[in-house]
Amino acid sequence: MDGIQYLIIPDDAEAMLQCAPEKIDLMMGVKAENALAVQKTNPEIVLLMNPRPQALTLQPANNKPPFNDIRVRKAMQLAIDLPAIARDYYHGTVDPYPSW
Repeated sequence: MDGIQYLIIPDDAEAMLQCAPEKIDLMMGVKAENALAVQKTNPEIVLLMNPRPQALTLQPANNKPPFNDIRVRKAMQLAIDLPAIARDYYHGTVDPYPSW
């Protein structure tokens, strides 16, 4: 190998256009839905999902009402369908349950 060239492509649409084989060897930080869409039109592209350990969750200010009441925080947690968010939004690449 003679070297590595890093490209910074801030626009997701442009990055997806550059994703044709032999133009870019590796892309990181691509949204799952974009990667899946590109793979449909370019099946030779190999996707390696790098799952996050968990989905992002709400983190209210626990020292301010109404969030200083543990019952409110528990009710909010129960009201959110974490498995559906992990499945549909994150395309199954995250653990749906918070770690703390």
